[in-house]
Amino acid sequence: VTQIGASQSAANGEHYPAPWQAPLIVGNVATWIEGSGPDQSSEVVVHDLGTGKRSVVRTGHVGWLSAVGRSIVWAESLKRGAKTELRAVDSTTLKPATLPPSLRGLRGAGYLSSDGDASAWVQTTTDPKSGSAIFSLVVSPTSTSPGRTVVTLHVGGFSPPILVTPTSVVAQISQGGIVVVDRRSGRYSTHKGVFGAARAGPNVLLSGSSTKHPTGALSVLSPADAANIESK
Repeated sequence: VTQIGASQSAANGEHYPAPWQAPLIVGNVATWIEGSGPDQSSEVVVHDLGTGKRSVVRTGHVGWLSAVGRSIVWAESLKRGAKTELRAVDSTTLKPATLPPSLRGLRGAGYLSSDGDASAWVQTTTDPKSGSAIFSLVVSPTSTSPGRTVVTLHVGGFSPPILVTPTSVVAQISQGGIVVVDRRSGRYSTHKGVFGAARAGPNVLLSGSSTKHPTGALSVLSPADAANIESK
């Protein structure tokens, strides 16, 4: 086991915080966010798994990382209080990359997942009447299609990660359960009692309990299951 990164520290020994997110593997590189300074300043670090070379591709106020095709994508607030904007670099050349049309101009996204074509993200807005937060799951079925809101929650919101499969989008609800969306039609179903989801090829493994699956059981959501979601 070789350590390739660690949190950075101030002169007084205190560690600079960074957004809590596991590293990503994109092609032949690993990438993650490191806290690097006061005022929540952080770095987007890229480590070449073949050569061992470490590169810092961005220093700023970075919110989260994702991968879109061969590009490393992150959300960044360019000034205090401003909504985040998306930035990207090519994982091979580390030069600025062009975002697909579906993601250009996207601001304020909570986090995002993509399979290189379809993308899904969480958008948070404020109810003008109550002032409370509204959490929306937005899905773009192709790299050229605009995102459309498919599920809206007024309580709790969604928890990362969002899983994007060849036929579906699976998002975990903060207060328990998952939402499964047919990425082409936008139809969705809600499954209570599921507390974990992971990709396994084209399928999604679900762990939890429901009427059909007793507590602790592991079930499989296949592409055919996702395509047969009842309209909602």
